[in-house]
Amino acid sequence: MRDLKPVLHLLVMAAILAAVGVFLAPRDLSQAQDFGVTVTPNRERINVRIGPAIGHEVIGTLSMGQVVPATGRTSNGEWLRINYFGQEGWVGRVVVTVSGNMDALPIGAPTVLPFDLGDGPRAGPSNATGGATIRLPESGIRLRAGPSELYFMIANVPRYEVLAATGRSPDGQWLQVNYRGTLGWIANLGELFIEWQRGSITDLPEWGILADGPPVNQPVVGPSATRDALMTAMLLHIDVSTNRLDVIAGIWNTISMGGTRVCSFGLGHPQPYIPRDVDLSTYPELDPVIAALNEGLEETGRAIDLWEQWCESFSQNYPIPPDLVNSGLEAIRNARTGFASARAQILALGLEPTPTPLPPALTPAPQVPTVTAPAALPDLMAFGLAGNRVVYTTQFTHPDLGCNWQGLGGQVLGMQGEPLTGFTIRVEGVTDPTLVLETVSGAETAYGPSGWELQLAGGPNSHVYRVTLYQGQRRVSDPKVVAFPNDCARNLGIMNFNQLTPLE
Repeated sequence: MRDLKPVLHLLVMAAILAAVGVFLAPRDLSQAQDFGVTVTPNRERINVRIGPAIGHEVIGTLSMGQVVPATGRTSNGEWLRINYFGQEGWVGRVVVTVSGNMDALPIGAPTVLPFDLGDGPRAGPSNATGGATIRLPESGIRLRAGPSELYFMIANVPRYEVLAATGRSPDGQWLQVNYRGTLGWIANLGELFIEWQRGSITDLPEWGILADGPPVNQPVVGPSATRDALMTAMLLHIDVSTNRLDVIAGIWNTISMGGTRVCSFGLGHPQPYIPRDVDLSTYPELDPVIAALNEGLEETGRAIDLWEQWCESFSQNYPIPPDLVNSGLEAIRNARTGFASARAQILALGLEPTPTPLPPALTPAPQVPTVTAPAALPDLMAFGLAGNRVVYTTQFTHPDLGCNWQGLGGQVLGMQGEPLTGFTIRVEGVTDPTLVLETVSGAETAYGPSGWELQLAGGPNSHVYRVTLYQGQRRVSDPKVVAFPNDCARNLGIMNFNQLTPLE
């Protein structure tokens, strides 16, 4: 009798290839709800993209006369989600004719990225390899700039390639690898497509490691090569972050009109864009760009925080603060202003957006010591920030210095609002990892009996810091990433730590 194992193997592999399109297809919508809305191109041919923005990857096309169901829309109505032959796709509103009531479509939340490009460049040129090695025995795969389909493609990794694995997403669905000198991310498609030659996925640190530069093409010559690469990465960051902003804007619009069923999913919290210290010193003209971008990210996070506060009040039948909705809408407006300012400044500096680039020259990477996972964090997170945010204002404790000062200050308060002294506040530089400063609550009473303060710079800039509260050697708060807005009128970040749970 004929051996059917090779045939079954091929059938299984074909089924997986069909499901993931080898290089990952979008989310399956074959069972999507019918909203009675269809779209058809109003020109000869239009692109269908993986996400609702021009910069996203094209997954196919539609020709004039083709009719497909619409399954969602962005909050501003500029993009429509469609059922593209059983898969999710997005088309621009201006290039299609809509049949049916577009308002009946739900606000389509595009996939939220597990981390933003600002969370340190985790794709790009690097010599790092790590202690695990994988091989692609059956098919090539796409190398992306992050662990999501919404990150742009860096390169096609060929079949039989052997890769050093340097990180993973927490759910194990994505692997960070080094492909011939370039860090990037590939989908973990399972044992048929990922063969572990050394080590295992459990050996890899979550979110991987930092690259030496951004994952974009740099011209061979010219002084603006690296600067253009940085600005290209920031433009992509703005596009991706605007997707999340559109979702939270739609939520707040729904709430403001009396809607309530908007608490069934989470959006995560955007991280600030974190430039390297060498980039800040080499290209000071990018400082206000980074500050505007981080303003957009900070305000987007505030809008999400306020929404979560609204959901908590609504679900627990607590009185909803009357100004909560206005604050949420204000945060949306501020975020859009920040993103628009950052984009305008980038274009004013002469950058011309280009199609998705390939990476720098790919060369074999030398072996380096194994990357180990970070130590587990303590469980006791008893303190949080008041309002879950940093409040920026003009510094007032050093009137003689005026704008020639930038720093942080605040108080540490107990569960009843009582001042708590003797707690350690540690500030670590993110843009400058060599910076570590500490003080204790009660050392600067200008902020209150348990006040504290640390000067971080001699003037405003867009540097990024990580702030953590300790009781002795025990960490009692999650680290809070602080991105300064490079504004003389907001050169003091006030951080009041409020106790949420007992310390014992």
